[in-house]
Amino acid sequence: MRNLKALRAKHDFTQAELAKILKISEVSYRNKENRKTQFKLQEARKISKLFAKSIEVIFFND
Repeated sequence: MRNLKALRAKHDFTQAELAKILKISEVSYRNKENRKTQFKLQEARKISKLFAKSIEVIFFND
């Protein structure tokens, strides 16, 4: 998920801030960003809207 990490950094979001936006714990977010678990579709959609990028670009174009 290099694209997600890069977008998060570019927009000056911390993992904690994105976790709060998604209404999940910071640990849960970190595990998802590090591919230990998967984002739920609704979480991916929120991230997609937040960064104005498609789910495919954020999650599948590493």
